[in-house]
Amino acid sequence: ARGRGPAGLPPVLAAFEAAGAAAADGALDQESFSQCCLGQNLGFSLHECRRIFRRLADEQGAPGCAALPAAAIVRAIRGHLPAQRLAAVREAWARVAPAGRGEVSSQELLAKLDVRRLPTVLSGEVSTEAARRQILEGLDLCGERTAERSSFALEEAYARRRPMLVGVLGTPRDVPAGRPRKDEGARVQGDIAREVSGRPPPVHLDASVSFTDFEAYYTLFSTVTPDDDIFLASVEAAWGGKAHLYEAAHASRAACKPRSVAKPPACTRVLATFEDGSSRLVILRNDEGIELYSGQAGSTTNQIWTWGAGVYPEVKRRLQEQGIEGVQSIKLAPF
Repeated sequence: ARGRGPAGLPPVLAAFEAAGAAAADGALDQESFSQCCLGQNLGFSLHECRRIFRRLADEQGAPGCAALPAAAIVRAIRGHLPAQRLAAVREAWARVAPAGRGEVSSQELLAKLDVRRLPTVLSGEVSTEAARRQILEGLDLCGERTAERSSFALEEAYARRRPMLVGVLGTPRDVPAGRPRKDEGARVQGDIAREVSGRPPPVHLDASVSFTDFEAYYTLFSTVTPDDDIFLASVEAAWGGKAHLYEAAHASRAACKPRSVAKPPACTRVLATFEDGSSRLVILRNDEGIELYSGQAGSTTNQIWTWGAGVYPEVKRRLQEQGIEGVQSIKLAPF
């Protein structure tokens, strides 16, 4: 589900809700839970599904329980927003719906949405069209969902390197062009136009979005986004990006450089080995004056490889200040 993004989580939740509704007592046993996970192609083996079920039972305070309520499983999958992320979501909603409104129309929401400065767009991971589609599908504003389709094929189609997929965004599905229909004989004139005109619109402009829907989407987005910095940047950029663009454009017209309010944090990659033997890449956010702990020639040239092992104790200390505990040894780039 993480690979599908937040737009791919609602079908997973709906599958567990449907399985619970089909059960007599609204609860899923270990085998039903495993079959539901395997049916959604979540990438877990049968053994992993059973271990996840036992873990959920332990978290519910019922170790060894034979069945769990489907509602409890859905709540565990959906997760919750931490205080810092919830505050960012509420600030974004205040920009979308001023004056404390609890609901806005889809047209008002689209007028505020700006995906050009999303971290995934700036890094080239997705295009602006794909990023916009993911948010609208997550808010259930799209007429036809494309979350289950191949994201690679959609990216290729939007870049005009390949033809558009069959049955999506104005293309025929039931009437393949150039071939007669086997069940009704030869094609008739205007069959493609009639089929396309009967499709749902790309975006429901007459729909409305409440703060509950807005918060639920970003709760799912938080589930698939473990990094706090990326989550906060994504929320701010989507609903406050136009303000940043206006400030930058206004500064260029005035022929003056905007004054920096605060120095941006560092983004130094560190390969950390922890006390349990595991290793992972962490980000050092404060490298101010760290070259002074080196004592080697060339360490003041802003080249990380010249720092040497003399800065390792200070790097470990600063990582601990960031909340990264249990670091046994580190290695600076290049790895």
